[in-house]
Amino acid sequence: MHQRHTYKIMSIVTIMLSSILGNFFVSSHVSALTYQSTVSPEFTINEALTITLSSSDIHIDELAVGQSDVSNVVDITVLTNNSYGYTLTSTAGNGDTFTNTNLINADDNTKIFTSLAPTDSISDPASFADSKWGYSFSTDSKTTWSNYSGLPYYGNTGATLLAKDTQSASTGDVVNFRIAAKSSATQNAGTYNNVINFSVTGNTRPNDIFDITTMQEMTSSICANTTTPNSSATTFDTFPKHRGDPNYVPRTTLTDTRDDSTYLISKLADGHCWMSQNLALELDAESSVTAYDFSAGTTFPYSPQNSTQYSTGIPWEEDAHDGARSYGGDKDKYIGGTDITVSGGTGSDTGEPYEKIGILYNWAAATAQTGEQAAAAGASGEQEITKSICPKGWRLPANEGDYSFSTLMGSYGLPTTNQNQGYSSQLQNPLNFNRPGNYYWSNGTLNDHGTAGYFWSSVGYSARGAHNLFFYSTYFHPQSGYSRGMGFSVRCVAI
Repeated sequence: MHQRHTYKIMSIVTIMLSSILGNFFVSSHVSALTYQSTVSPEFTINEALTITLSSSDIHIDELAVGQSDVSNVVDITVLTNNSYGYTLTSTAGNGDTFTNTNLINADDNTKIFTSLAPTDSISDPASFADSKWGYSFSTDSKTTWSNYSGLPYYGNTGATLLAKDTQSASTGDVVNFRIAAKSSATQNAGTYNNVINFSVTGNTRPNDIFDITTMQEMTSSICANTTTPNSSATTFDTFPKHRGDPNYVPRTTLTDTRDDSTYLISKLADGHCWMSQNLALELDAESSVTAYDFSAGTTFPYSPQNSTQYSTGIPWEEDAHDGARSYGGDKDKYIGGTDITVSGGTGSDTGEPYEKIGILYNWAAATAQTGEQAAAAGASGEQEITKSICPKGWRLPANEGDYSFSTLMGSYGLPTTNQNQGYSSQLQNPLNFNRPGNYYWSNGTLNDHGTAGYFWSSVGYSARGAHNLFFYSTYFHPQSGYSRGMGFSVRCVAI
């Protein structure tokens, strides 16, 4: 006479919520609180992270010999005001009564149903090996289900059910969860169970410009993680107190590790991070500086052909064929105030007319090229040079398009093409450009101090010329062009 065997599979559900620390929702490495209930369990920590289950039990009521079946579905709802998202994971066992991921016979503790491996991926429980169980989940209202896998044991990294990396709080994300099992002809009848744990952890705040101290630590993701301000924003957030508020301009001070100079850095409305002061790196022909960068972020050794000079009256080659040239005699003088008088402009907290001149570079120096390379670049048409004197992680602005002076100015309502009329908002918060003038190549004189601004771009366009930003009381040219031998200022933009 054939004996009928039945198997009842039960699972107690445990909710674990990792503790949340401070306003930034930094997750603890150790799960701090657990909650266990028989009806609609729910728990909240600091009103920041909530997980709710539709049922405290996951059960397969009955299995016949050699049969597979699927459990009821438990809906897991996550609510959080953490704008950096969260991760929902699951494990099996609890390190006490159940010491592994097996489903345990409640009558004699015989461990019969063993878990699928976490690396398994089986679409149909009927394809399970005998005496196996696994889990599946859905994140689209049960339209599609994951293949069945095995849960990691409690205390290990949990299986990720949902990783939400958002920039807004969750209004209620639902994950549907179920298990399945397949019996064998040799199993004892009885009730089998284990504990399934659900854990939700708030993501930590990603690094932004306030989390670094040097120019060389800048990356595209750090800048991207920093709040992009509205074009109307003129008040700086420097502590910071207003992360996430586009009505404030993020600004911090970073150190250039090459010479320990410090620069104010701002995230601006074009979505990029810019230097708010002119570069002041001195060149030394006797040493190799290895932190100059390519646009791809790599580094290269660079020994300029000439050191920074501190006297005027020295002619430079018009096409920069004489190699890197730079003038630093006035680098610490202020445009305005007691050093160099300005005409027009209302001033700002850090920019015109109170900002230092910095060093004036020819285009070979700005693009970290030899004289031969600089003289040849752009001779047959526009050519962008990807390396520059800027620190690693930064670049010279382009002539147009992304990372350009034109796009930056356009994001603040200034012209994107050359205009024969004057503008002044580029001198004010938050742009803070200034008017240091230029070093004239043919006779080594200083011109337009306090009346005009000239800033190199990365693009050469003719046998002698390279593009630059130029503005004067009656001109505003974001796509200007001058001889490569001129001594202009450098403002770098993060890659």
